[in-house]
Amino acid sequence: IRRFVFKYAQRLDLFLGTLINVGITASGKKVILAATHMRIVGSIVSLKGWILEPSVIQKVLDWPVPTDLTDVRGFLGTAGGCQQP
Repeated sequence: IRRFVFKYAQRLDLFLGTLINVGITASGKKVILAATHMRIVGSIVSLKGWILEPSVIQKVLDWPVPTDLTDVRGFLGTAGGCQQP
């Protein structure tokens, strides 16, 4: 485990150095440095893969039948976000 932590620290140092070199800033409250999974825009991403959040799936399943072009566009926008990256 020590070797893993050391490698992680090296990669993190390289990553943070790259951010500084290109002028990117990050909020300390929003940065997650070590996690088993993350929620990203309606998805849950982990080492096992990518899945949709159940709330997004339910929103698509409960969507009312579109009655005009605006409704269709709204549905397609929501459903389109469900595609795997």
